[in-house]
Amino acid sequence: MSQVLLVDDEKNVLTTLSIGLRRYDYEVRKAQSGPEALKIMEEDPCEIVVSDIRMYPMDGYTLASQIRKKYPDVNIILMSAYGFKDNESPNQSASEYPCLTKPFSITDLISVLRKVEKKEQKKVFVLGDRREGEKIREILEAVGFSADVLESDFAPDKGLDDTRCDLFLIDVDFLGNQLWEILNQIERYMPGKPVVLLTKNKGERDYFTAPDVAVTVLDREMFFNDRVKAIKFLKSI
Repeated sequence: MSQVLLVDDEKNVLTTLSIGLRRYDYEVRKAQSGPEALKIMEEDPCEIVVSDIRMYPMDGYTLASQIRKKYPDVNIILMSAYGFKDNESPNQSASEYPCLTKPFSITDLISVLRKVEKKEQKKVFVLGDRREGEKIREILEAVGFSADVLESDFAPDKGLDDTRCDLFLIDVDFLGNQLWEILNQIERYMPGKPVVLLTKNKGERDYFTAPDVAVTVLDREMFFNDRVKAIKFLKSI
């Protein structure tokens, strides 16, 4: 699941929401003010920020504006016990962001979060052994990716180039000598498409070059045993 930063000057609200989100396997950070939230974002940017709008010394609209300028890919959700008016902020409209009116249930928040995640969902093509590929797909989908498992004899020139795909994740240990041919096909028919090689033989370098295609290597053991780190890595590509 995504990493969520909760921002509210009421400690009990932060506690209640963080407990609820963790039950749904979200990783949660908390801040009681806009400046504290910005400091957290500088140290380790979160993918989604859920902020109250009435806070001191920085209101939620100002916080949202500063986050949007510095981290344009971060999703922002606003919440308020007083409703939302477009003229509350001279520079921004509440309609720019998903909004929740307090009090709301944790399921209401989860519903909004999943809509946001679905909108930003990355599409991954998993290539390798069918059984292992299904395990990888389940892990990816559990944390917000959309994933399809492809057979090792797939052909990018047979219509696949017209399909939306953000990333190829290739399980190298089950492909053997087919790897170089597959990399060449991807580069030929889907040039510039990111490719990650999942392997237990990582070697000393994170990058190596096939003809005209650079790929990133991800340690297989880390993917299965340190999923938070592995998924964060994949989302950064």
